[in-house]
Amino acid sequence: MSDILAGIDRAISVGVDILSMSLGGSSAPYYHDTITIGAFSAVVKEILVSCSVGNNGPCRASLANVAPWIMTGSG
Repeated sequence: MSDILAGIDRAISVGVDILSMSLGGSSAPYYHDTITIGAFSAVVKEILVSCSVGNNGPCRASLANVAPWIMTGSG
């Protein structure tokens, strides 16, 4: 998980405008979710963050990546 944060930090440091990540998993509280934490750091720097929606459950049509600062969509 620290590799994900390091990648996001690197992208921020080189000045990207958009972060598009096809990463996901089950939902977790924001303070335990690496993607959510990294995405928040990017959004604070005015970088748009887009992640795959993830649809692994626990029930049909439930979503992961539900942080309001992450743009999500299904492919």
